Amino acid sequence: MKTSRSRLALAGRRGTMLGATLALLAGVVAAPAAQAQDVTPGTVSDASFVWGISGYAQKGIFGPWRILDASGDASALVGSVSGGTQAEYTPAAFPATSMPVSLVGGQQATPNAIKFSDGEGVRGTDGTVTIDWDGEITFNAYPANLNAPDETLADPKLTVNADGSGTLNADVTIGAANDMNGNPTPEVNAGRTTVLAFGPGAAQVAEDGTITLSPRYAGVQHHGGTQDRTCTAPNVWGAWTPEWLAAVPASVHPHYYNTGCGGDQNLKGPLPLQVTYDLTEDETQVPVGTPKIQLSETTLAADGSHQVTITGTGFNDRSVVGVRPPLAGKPAGFYLVFGKFEDAWKPSAGGTSAARKVVEQKWVLAAENHAVIGGAAAGAVELRPDGSFTTTLTVSKGAADAKSETGGYGIYTYAASGAVHAPWELSAPITFTTGGDDDDDDDTGNVGGGSLAGMTNLFGSLM
Repeated sequence: MKTSRSRLALAGRRGTMLGATLALLAGVVAAPAAQAQDVTPGTVSDASFVWGISGYAQKGIFGPWRILDASGDASALVGSVSGGTQAEYTPAAFPATSMPVSLVGGQQATPNAIKFSDGEGVRGTDGTVTIDWDGEITFNAYPANLNAPDETLADPKLTVNADGSGTLNADVTIGAANDMNGNPTPEVNAGRTTVLAFGPGAAQVAEDGTITLSPRYAGVQHHGGTQDRTCTAPNVWGAWTPEWLAAVPASVHPHYYNTGCGGDQNLKGPLPLQVTYDLTEDETQVPVGTPKIQLSETTLAADGSHQVTITGTGFNDRSVVGVRPPLAGKPAGFYLVFGKFEDAWKPSAGGTSAARKVVEQKWVLAAENHAVIGGAAAGAVELRPDGSFTTTLTVSKGAADAKSETGGYGIYTYAASGAVHAPWELSAPITFTTGGDDDDDDDTGNVGGGSLAGMTNLFGSLM
């Protein structure tokens, strides 16, 4: 096993990533470097991120915003803007980021920041990264005596896609408070909310694990208020994510989009994230395989039910992660199905569940996730670390015909939990006979990797 330490290249610091210098302006990559390819996959651990919210949060109307009530793996860092000494997070000043130009002791001021530690996740061979953190932390733009609503983030999750786009989401709660007229307002749980979004190429994963995360802001329109879109460089107009603006009270919306040009309006974009983590790789790890399945029989009598054994290899691409519960953001495995499918069943080609009539289904996934889906009683089958599996399905022509009058009988595989992954979509046709002895035929089905004539190569996802 080999463990390496990885660190985010923070916007505004001098450095290169894969030989290309990143110029960041108010949360937008001005000259993105090429997306890294074929990075080392592995398990992410001891991950942390540090984030200064925005330049506006470092100044505010009444001074820097309060950061409070940290619990779990969350903590607050106090910068020189509030008399503190944190030196872990030091973004460059505007116009490199939204950090205000401010000198403390002759040096550019450092911001107050939110920190989450001890995150865990995975990194795929194409640079995809998912990391989860536990804990919560609150910030508030106003002094406590004004009883303005707290904005609380809990259990954040970072997702970076292969194209460099991604999100940071969290469970968001708006605390009970008084509105601008002094009337009490109740606590509101906004649920899972996209706090920050990154456009394609704005987040990049290098071979050494370095990630640069610069949230979208400049040019993002907000339709719920008076946004000035006439600003010209170096001034910036923009907005945070629509999901975040929908979650926070209308009274604080102007903190998250520009209402004019110049001055403090340039400080409202989110500051970059600074991420570190350990990556543990298995030096004996086999390369991502070519998925294949083999059936014990493919020609069966039309009457009765038959037990068909299916073995598979090459399903070891850990970058294939679910996009919906219960395994969203985690390696979710794939479905193994006996059914009667139409020609256009492939999810990656737009096929819907209506084209896939399932007679019996099993869920092939890593053993540690079996309990999440209900175990063997729910059809869980172990996907071994090397990408292989063995199981049986009950095959019945009568049961299939009861499901649909059309479609092809077969054994099918496709990625689970909403994922779409072309190499994992395979099919092996089943033929039913009504008399005669076909035992002299070689009816063993080998499917996958384009190795057999008549084999259907399919493209992956979920029902």
